[in-house]
Amino acid sequence: MGQKNIFPTGGFYPLPAAVQGPEHADRQANNRPSKPQNMESSTYIEGVLQLMGQIAPLPEPFQQRIASQLKAERLPAKTLMLRPGQTARRVYYIKKGFIRSYFLDGEGREHTTGFAGENQLLTSTASFLLQQPADEYVQVLAEAELLSISYHQLQSYYADFPQGNLIGRVLVERHFAQAESRSRILRYKSPQQRYQQLLCQHPNIEQLTTTAHIASYLGINRETLSRTRSKILKTNAKLPVIN
Repeated sequence: MGQKNIFPTGGFYPLPAAVQGPEHADRQANNRPSKPQNMESSTYIEGVLQLMGQIAPLPEPFQQRIASQLKAERLPAKTLMLRPGQTARRVYYIKKGFIRSYFLDGEGREHTTGFAGENQLLTSTASFLLQQPADEYVQVLAEAELLSISYHQLQSYYADFPQGNLIGRVLVERHFAQAESRSRILRYKSPQQRYQQLLCQHPNIEQLTTTAHIASYLGINRETLSRTRSKILKTNAKLPVIN
């Protein structure tokens, strides 16, 4: 199955950051996140440090700054974290929950571009990197518990710590490699292969989102997805049971 990516492909982007401020002010009142409630921040921070520490050893001052600057929040399902015209200001670490990105075409139809789950990083790629308005939505599908830091905070890590530059570069490289891989999968792989690849990344995705979202992400219609599922179920039913 391979190792699960720490960040998703599609409209999301992995890196340690984005700014706190404008996007929160831009949110409509009914889309404001609820305040953290008894969140185990220290455990969350350990997850972030472990993720970064897999790339480079983290000196104590680096760890202390991360611990002091990470913002914890809980977002209910259906929250829109980002809308077209807003700028992605933060990068998020997902401790819990499930999130998708999508855009609307000229006829108002949704096209899902990415999914993100636990222990992954996310933001809106072009908007965050260039600090310019996004052209996509980022929506919470299952209640999310998140940690994040701002774009400006990220720049300070780059300036003050060699490890910051290394971690950022490695994450960027991995993201673009995976984005290219997803592009090839959509061009050359069969619907069954695409669906199986998605299940490798998110085994319980059927319980987390709708058939329409999954089909849109795979670049197929719901009828094709239904046939694809049937083929996989029939294939699995023929496999011998090993005790």
